[in-house]
Amino acid sequence: MEAMGTLAVAFEDLMNAQLHGEDVPRRLSVYGFGERLPRHILRNGEVRAILREPDHATRRGVPVRGADRLADEYTQIRDVTTALQEGMRLMVLGVDFPQYQRFTQLTPFVDYYANTPEPRFSAEAGYAPNQDEFDFCRQFVITVALRLTEINARAIPPSWK
Repeated sequence: MEAMGTLAVAFEDLMNAQLHGEDVPRRLSVYGFGERLPRHILRNGEVRAILREPDHATRRGVPVRGADRLADEYTQIRDVTTALQEGMRLMVLGVDFPQYQRFTQLTPFVDYYANTPEPRFSAEAGYAPNQDEFDFCRQFVITVALRLTEINARAIPPSWK
């Protein structure tokens, strides 16, 4: 799990470096699809709890009318936006989407806890990737890294700037 999790972190680092790196000017970046949403996103229940928090003494924690519906819509829109951003970024890179899906199916879930820079990996019971699956994931990360290098090499500002 550690090796596969490290590959998942490497892929995430590649994508984040492209989005937040200084090597490529923002307007030349292949990632013109908005900022990446933070790793820790508000879950549906958290949105509901925030909407129920009193903002002045008279509300007393009574939910705002439509708070549950707003929480549902917010989380659905957030999830769709995240998926669309990721899909667009992969498309621009020329990454084969079925390969990306296989990569995400084979790698464990990566999570970070507050005040700890080290990732934690989790997977379903019985998770035991074989050597071929590891090799596929390693090659996928290498291919993405090479593709990013190629794209960045071509993202040169005009000579007059």
